[in-house]
Amino acid sequence: MDLHIGILTAIFAIVLLLLACGFVLYGMQQRRAATSSPTRSEEQEDRFRAFFERANEAIFVVRDGIFRDCNPKTLEMFRCSRDDILGLSPPEVSPTYQPNGRLSAEAAAEYVGTAEHEAGAARRHPQPAGPGEQVDD
Repeated sequence: MDLHIGILTAIFAIVLLLLACGFVLYGMQQRRAATSSPTRSEEQEDRFRAFFERANEAIFVVRDGIFRDCNPKTLEMFRCSRDDILGLSPPEVSPTYQPNGRLSAEAAAEYVGTAEHEAGAARRHPQPAGPGEQVDD
């Protein structure tokens, strides 16, 4: 009888050990899966970046009145490199006056203000293709 209790105790201990190992391995697998697979926000960032980079329109990000990012079409439109445009403000790359006679600095401030308050606000805004030149729409 003592032999049966000893064997049952040993089997019970082995089962507990196997369960503990299973939980540890499961936890390790979950942590690995969480760190190796992209999160939803990473997937969204990848989709946005692909859209941004491949768009057939010039897209630039202005934050605090300064160009923070732009896509390749923006560089084509301005005929410059990223280093040439990032860090500048819209008035610095615009002609002094718009075709309607309005100061570009005033128009840019209005458009940026509108964009900051209204999601998705966009405006076709004549910009120079280079120093002293203007882009045709």
